[in-house]
Amino acid sequence: MLANQTLRKIQLLTLRKEAQIIEAIQSALTGVDPNAQLLPLEKALVSRTVNKELWEALPNENQAYQYNSVQELMREGRQFLQDELQAPIILHLGWDMLAFATTLKAAWETMGEYAEVNTDTYNTCIYPLSLNWYVIRSGRNLYPMECLTGEKPTLITIEMGLSPR
Repeated sequence: MLANQTLRKIQLLTLRKEAQIIEAIQSALTGVDPNAQLLPLEKALVSRTVNKELWEALPNENQAYQYNSVQELMREGRQFLQDELQAPIILHLGWDMLAFATTLKAAWETMGEYAEVNTDTYNTCIYPLSLNWYVIRSGRNLYPMECLTGEKPTLITIEMGLSPR
């Protein structure tokens, strides 16, 4: 049985660790987008639900764009972004409620700083509020997806880019 003192220590260490992760990501994002912010709890809960649905709509892993490193993914995957860099987006990290409101440019350019911090940041989902498109990074696999109204999401080609049709 854990003693109260041990539980308190676990609580404080976890709180410190999580606060450091959030601060590091927030700092990286605001370096590119000064308005980037951690989502409040109620919006993070909604994002967690949306995130789950977007992940479930992905094609098989063998259809993903696969890269040898996160840096290569960032460099090569940028071709999909085209003119959407200033688009306001939600950056959802992992499966829980770690999510930020920022721009696509900030989320993309700082990916190398948060991509492999822990298992939550290893998987990311980027989507605009319109949900016309979304981008999921699963480690070194990239899924740029288009979401047309009334249709199943489809994998985007470089020629298509993220701009809604």
